[in-house]
Amino acid sequence: MQAVAGNLIERITDFDGDPYAPTAESVRVDEIQLAGLGRDYDDGLISRSEWQHRRYRITQRVKTDRGTLAAAADSAARTALARAPKRFPATWKAATLREKRALLRTLTTEIRIAPSTRNRQGFDEQRVQITWRA
Repeated sequence: MQAVAGNLIERITDFDGDPYAPTAESVRVDEIQLAGLGRDYDDGLISRSEWQHRRYRITQRVKTDRGTLAAAADSAARTALARAPKRFPATWKAATLREKRALLRTLTTEIRIAPSTRNRQGFDEQRVQITWRA
């Protein structure tokens, strides 16, 4: 566990100005703990009630932290669009996966991918149906 803690401190102090990097790291560490907790239960090192109690606490933290990250990404996406809507292509290209998801949530109400009607590989943009926000 000390290697994880050392890595955590190193990553928190080197996040290039992203104020949410520590929250994202916390989620990553909690997910590692959940995996270890499952192994401990499988190996008979902890009881079922102890596993349930610990799992509940960790999953609640993960849920809260993921909500914080999603809200921050949504807010950043709206701000970026409001400041420079003509720069959207550059904003999209530079965005992280989390930011792209937030942009899509901000701009659309629904995105559907229709079933393929042809037996071919590759992207078929005709199958994509987007409902844009007004």
